[in-house]
Amino acid sequence: MQSCWIFAPKRYVKLSTLRMIDSQEAIQAIDDLVFAKAGRRLNQNEKLVIEAAWEDKEYKEIAATFSYSIDRLQRHVGRKL
Repeated sequence: MQSCWIFAPKRYVKLSTLRMIDSQEAIQAIDDLVFAKAGRRLNQNEKLVIEAAWEDKEYKEIAATFSYSIDRLQRHVGRKL
């Protein structure tokens, strides 16, 4: 079992076990952090961008797959993240 320390704002958190997580677990963790920091939840477009980034996709691939403009994704969704 590996342990490591990560820095979270104003505190250090010990991670007892390092393991791989999937995109949905990552989105849930990010959503919880955004809620704790900003008092809001991620919207569907933000979750879409995070999931695509997790899968190493570029904005142009997301735009083509989901019929969004690259400009909208970069300026209105990605920028907030």
